[in-house]
Amino acid sequence: MHPHAGHPQTTSEPGSLSFTLRESTAELHTQAERSALQRLLVTGRATREQYAQHLAQMLVVHRALDSALRSAATRHPAVATVVRDEHYQEPYLIEDLAFLGVDAGSIEPVASAAAIVEEIKRVEEECPAALLGYHYVLEGANNGNRYIAKAVAGSLSVRPGEPGTRYLDPYGERQRPIWAQFKVDIDSVAVTERERARIIECARRMFEAVARIGDEVMERCGAGVVVLPVGPAVGISRSS
Repeated sequence: MHPHAGHPQTTSEPGSLSFTLRESTAELHTQAERSALQRLLVTGRATREQYAQHLAQMLVVHRALDSALRSAATRHPAVATVVRDEHYQEPYLIEDLAFLGVDAGSIEPVASAAAIVEEIKRVEEECPAALLGYHYVLEGANNGNRYIAKAVAGSLSVRPGEPGTRYLDPYGERQRPIWAQFKVDIDSVAVTERERARIIECARRMFEAVARIGDEVMERCGAGVVVLPVGPAVGISRSS
């Protein structure tokens, strides 16, 4: 994930929810972009191991968020308005991990991934609309992830958007209009002041979580994890 890097300039009006989200997370966005793992990914210097670990941890996060969003969409009109079926990223991650030979059912979450999953579950119960803050960060990341897809595709000998890079480039040339529509939709919903504040808080929390997850992936990869081959499925876990 490369949070929002390179996405089209927003045309959101000052005071709108998408504008406020962007302004309220600007410094966290910059910090996330500058993390060691993100720098390696966007320049095509990440190892296969680091990339696989990154996707595995993002699957942990997306699996929890996708489930929470599906449930919340049945209970809160704001979530139903903003979240579309094509936004759910879990299938793309499973496809990419299979390409890398990783068993998506045997992933060991790093501590930060496990923590944000538990937080997502709590927020779903306490304030379903606030899940849109998490979703804003991960959906917006697709803009910058297209740059990572190009770098990764070369090392995997595939084209961007093909298995191995589906998560990074899920929409292809439709990225700009999909992001534009997302902003229109999130700006159109009716939320209370409390819900608005929680949405912004959750966006900040997701940026922080992604940065911490990246740090833990780097630590795990530096602790002797075996490089993953293409072939029989293997689990993402700490080596003994």
